[in-house]
Amino acid sequence: MVANRLARPCVTSAEWWAWYNAYLRSPEWSAFREQAFDYHGERCVDCRRWRDQLDLGEWLEIDHVTYERVGHELLEDVRVRCNTCHRKKTKARRRWRTVKRVLGV
Repeated sequence: MVANRLARPCVTSAEWWAWYNAYLRSPEWSAFREQAFDYHGERCVDCRRWRDQLDLGEWLEIDHVTYERVGHELLEDVRVRCNTCHRKKTKARRRWRTVKRVLGV
């Protein structure tokens, strides 16, 4: 872990997303990403395929399990997912948030 990689001076959702997208392009994230692959391995946690088993147009990504420490994550805060499984997880999470909002939960 690299302590205090980037500070988050965000107030609004738009500011947070702008900061987050800049962070994902930073050398700090790139270094952490490599540490995460070394720690977790180059295998999708969901479909269990290794990098060399992915189809054309698929790749491995580092997915945040929690956003509590973004900018100074722990290796346990992220998982390796292929872009296909990452997209499915994100879509399901967004769907669940919509259901909760509609139901007032």
